[in-house]
Amino acid sequence: MVDDVLRGIVLKVAFVTPWDPADRGAWSGVLNPAYRCLQDRVELVPVVPDISDAILDRALTRFNAQIFGKNIFPL
Repeated sequence: MVDDVLRGIVLKVAFVTPWDPADRGAWSGVLNPAYRCLQDRVELVPVVPDISDAILDRALTRFNAQIFGKNIFPL
């Protein structure tokens, strides 16, 4: 019944990432399969901000290192 109601409705989703979603190696290879899976189900609009690095990831990694005394990811 839900499928009948939703048939013909196109869901548009913004896929916001600092990495290229087409790059199979981005974010340890997790990003591209997630992007492709969503792309099969909805209309995706990739939004890739013009930043040279994942600033938030680096900040969180440094914060964790200070709080917990260890680095989870190499800086």
